[in-house]
Amino acid sequence: MWIGLWLSSLAFAGTCETETHVEQVGANVEDAMLAFATLDEDGFREAAASARAALPCVAEVFSPARAAAYHRMNGILAFLDSDAVNAQLAFAAALAIEPEFKLSTKVAPEGGRLARLYAAAAMEAPASSTYSVPRGYAAYTNGAPQAERIAAWPAIIQFEHDDSAAWTGYVAAGKELVVPSLAVPATAAVTAPPVEVAPPVLPPDVTADAGQQKPLMVDPVEPKAALPKAKPEPQSGGRGGRYAAAGAAIGTAGALFAVSAVTRSSFEQEPTHGKYSLVNGSYIGSVVVGVAAVGLTVHAVF
Repeated sequence: MWIGLWLSSLAFAGTCETETHVEQVGANVEDAMLAFATLDEDGFREAAASARAALPCVAEVFSPARAAAYHRMNGILAFLDSDAVNAQLAFAAALAIEPEFKLSTKVAPEGGRLARLYAAAAMEAPASSTYSVPRGYAAYTNGAPQAERIAAWPAIIQFEHDDSAAWTGYVAAGKELVVPSLAVPATAAVTAPPVEVAPPVLPPDVTADAGQQKPLMVDPVEPKAALPKAKPEPQSGGRGGRYAAAGAAIGTAGALFAVSAVTRSSFEQEPTHGKYSLVNGSYIGSVVVGVAAVGLTVHAVF
């Protein structure tokens, strides 16, 4: 019966109603090895069957150590079923992961058939081959993050997304891996291919490679004749000079008016023709000069 179960399970991964955990599978494997060490064959087979049933439903990625222990359990199961070939191949897969691991003497007494079979499994690894991975998932082979397997040896294959094992399968030695059709994760489905952006259409006066403008060809413009500059106003002829001229004119007008007044007083005391002319002339002169003084003052202010 167990030989038939082994042969029918060369490659399995089922649909799980309830997920299990790697630690649960590991506990089943440890129970199986303990039962075998105590010569409890029925207990070993029962624990091994539990481990094999739980493996396709694990929710995490196997560690390499857990994967190696699982292969050793399967090797002992094949040994009990007198399948030395598959037993040696399972041990080879375990030793490829943990080459220094040795079976306990309680499990494989020195010189015994199981010990010799396990020692013969330490062989050079055949060439590996890659396998396809569903889009949006990461591949793990015997707990290692890689999409390669040695087809001649059994392997635990897992496809993981977002730190969770979406699919776990045990592929027997020499059997082809049938990659499952897994739904594309939402994060991978929304990833759009890169959009090619057309280069900008540049005007003919811009270089496309350097993005710099070429000098524009502009018709030369003849310079216009320079306009004559206004002559600066002399520093001495500014507003201050106009104030001085106005002051001088006022002073002169005042002096002429004083002469006219003094002469008029003398003329009234002693009238003469000369005094009459001097009075009129000085008076008229003071008026004229006074008007000029007013004009200069207004010009200086405004």
